[in-house]
Parts: sequence; C-alpha cells; structure tokens
Amino acid sequence: MRTRLDALLGKEVEVRAAGLTYRGVLVEVGEEILFLRGPLSFHQIAMDKVAEVKLLADKAAAARADTPTDI
Repeated sequence: MRTRLDALLGKEVEVRAAGLTYRGVLVEVGEEILFLRGPLSFHQIAMDKVAEVKLLADKAAAARADTPTDI
C-alpha cells in the first residue's frame, strides 16, 4: 500500500479512516502515520485506521459529493 501512497504525495486526496472522511493534500506517509494538510490544519492519521485513500479528480467533484441531494 505504501508505494501506491507515495505516488499520491503532494496531491489532493480523500482519506477514509475510523469512520471519518478527511480531505486535503497528502504530505507524508510513514510506517505508522499518514500526514494530511487540510484546509485549516494538518491531520495525523494512524495507518492502521486508514481504510481507503483516493485521489480527488477535482475540487468541484468533491464539493458535489458533499452536497445533499434529498432536500
């Protein structure tokens, strides 16, 4: 998993971990911790809690994903 994550360094990603979703720029991937730069702060996420890391294609798509459709 680590080599795949190294390819995402410096890119906008979405991380699902421990039931939460984080979005930001992937800054560093360590043996035990993933570092993500969010819009307001940095996040340190334990690797054993990470379920999924995916590249965000564009910010507009991410914003649409957060918009409820059942209003």
